[in-house]
Amino acid sequence: MFLERKYVDTIKEVCNGLEERYLLKFETIGFDEDHVHFLLQSVPRDSPSRIFQIVKSITAIKIFEIHPDLK
Repeated sequence: MFLERKYVDTIKEVCNGLEERYLLKFETIGFDEDHVHFLLQSVPRDSPSRIFQIVKSITAIKIFEIHPDLK
């Protein structure tokens, strides 16, 4: 089962907001059955682990906020 279009669109919208706020550039966003792959660029201000902590936490919060039916 692949992610529904509404979830994909929400994740892309959230990532666009993150680009502006955290000076990131999402080069590629890939979707598998139940997870997402990111390839991104960032200024050398934050460590890679910090960048992905930000991306994962904010996308998770927003997707569950916008789509409470998703578990």
